[in-house]
Amino acid sequence: MVRGEFSLVEQVHRQYRENLKLSLSFAILLVFVFFFLRFGNMALFNGTLFFDYSFFPLSWEVVLAEVLAGLVFLAMYSILLTLLILAVRNDLSHIKVRYYLREMVQKFFLTMFMYFVLLSSLFILLVILGNMFHVPILWLNALMLLVSISLVFVPQSLVIDEKPIREAVQTNWYVIRNHFFEYLLVLVLGTVLVGLLPLVEAFIDSFVYAGRYVSVLLMFGFVVPFLEILKTILYMNRFELVRGHEYAKRKHAGLRGFSK
Repeated sequence: MVRGEFSLVEQVHRQYRENLKLSLSFAILLVFVFFFLRFGNMALFNGTLFFDYSFFPLSWEVVLAEVLAGLVFLAMYSILLTLLILAVRNDLSHIKVRYYLREMVQKFFLTMFMYFVLLSSLFILLVILGNMFHVPILWLNALMLLVSISLVFVPQSLVIDEKPIREAVQTNWYVIRNHFFEYLLVLVLGTVLVGLLPLVEAFIDSFVYAGRYVSVLLMFGFVVPFLEILKTILYMNRFELVRGHEYAKRKHAGLRGFSK
């Protein structure tokens, strides 16, 4: 896919490179992964932390510790994701909004955090209800997957369009419906990248039993920020202004330094 003379691959690569420190900062979340592995109802493999929603066999102290740690994890993830989307948005819009963003970043973070808390609560509720009515876990996982992939662009809508959560969900569905090819691109590329992690894990394990740690490091340090940058670029490429800016910046690189 090409936007003017600036290909999508070039845009994503440049944004990842220019925001390398921020992208790699997602690896901080590994601290929470190692903490979560102390609990018997969590497991790590294929670059993913798997969580068993069966709280009933656990003591209330363990449940409280998991909930608090989960909230802190979501808060850190929300901060990093908000900053990354803002960085890409600020670059692609080519508007100096530094002081504005300083005032708004707290609002964006809180909205993002509340969105992930609500989404996590929904998943937990679905599993609890599913267990109560003896719904097969495979169906529950399929339902949660469908919900997840139907909300792909919500974080971008929260930050770029500055929508409240309800409107962000509706805008996300509008973008999916009207830019279905871009939506499929995100799903396919995300599936390929995540699908490669088990192969990396198996390869590392053939030399030293550390594959699951390498795969989760790649997940947080590369796959997650890469996909979020891709989603942000695709989301912003709805506006002709962005495509015009990319073309102008490539033809006249010096324009970047003189914008106000």
